[in-house]
Formats: sequence, C-alpha cells, structure tokens
Amino acid sequence: MITLQKVNIFKKYNGDVDGWTLTGCPDSEITDQDWYTLTDLYQKIMMMKNNLNSQTFNLQINKEIIEKTDSEETRHALMNLRLK
Repeated sequence: MITLQKVNIFKKYNGDVDGWTLTGCPDSEITDQDWYTLTDLYQKIMMMKNNLNSQTFNLQINKEIIEKTDSEETRHALMNLRLK
C-alpha cells in the first residue's frame, strides 16, 4: 500500500531508484515493489495530465490509484507530484 510517507521518500530521491539504492536504502519504510508501483503510477498520471490517454484508460488509472493508496491525502500528494 502506498502511503504519504512513501510518496515523500520517492519525491526526496526525485523518483530515482538508483539514487535511493546507492545511498543504501536508508528509508526502509519503502520497498523495491513500492518504488516500482510509484514509478508506474507517476508515469500514468503524467500521461493523464498530458491528455495522452483515452477516457476509459483514465478511469482505470484513477481506480488503480484508489486501490493502491491508503488515503485521500496520499492520492492528492501523488497527483500533484512533480519530479525534476
């Protein structure tokens, strides 16, 4: 389950799994699977924001985001995430 804390860790490392790994993964609250889930959701959200998806696919993404996050606060942070 993706939490606000995990979104913040993902943001701290700018979505860079290598940067996180090279630091010895000090933030143990997040797993490799969480990282890949966040990367996947972030990419899908960016496609939505750039109008690259069909309406049906956007609905599926929104459903997936709800299923994989623990709260509205987490969803809001994920939807507003900006990486450099």
